Amino acid sequence: MDSASIEQVNALLGTIHDLNPDATIVKAMISLAHNLGLKVIAEGAESEEQVAFLREHACDQVQGFYFSRPVGFRELLEQLQPAALTASCAAALTR
Repeated sequence: MDSASIEQVNALLGTIHDLNPDATIVKAMISLAHNLGLKVIAEGAESEEQVAFLREHACDQVQGFYFSRPVGFRELLEQLQPAALTASCAAALTR
């Protein structure tokens, strides 16, 4: 195990402010994981404020609707290479 996940960040953080006890819990979870030598992945970030909070508190990775809604493999490849799929990727899609 080399990472710890904080799930449903949006539910925990909601609107961030200094008196939010859930924000204090998230900060403690990040600190604890780092003290154990683990990377921290926050899942479910939905706002710029949440992402900024997580970055400010040294969260290693953040994912959620703030960045993108879930996409299928084909759509992901199209986003990564909008001009065309490579032959190897196209072959993988037909398997």
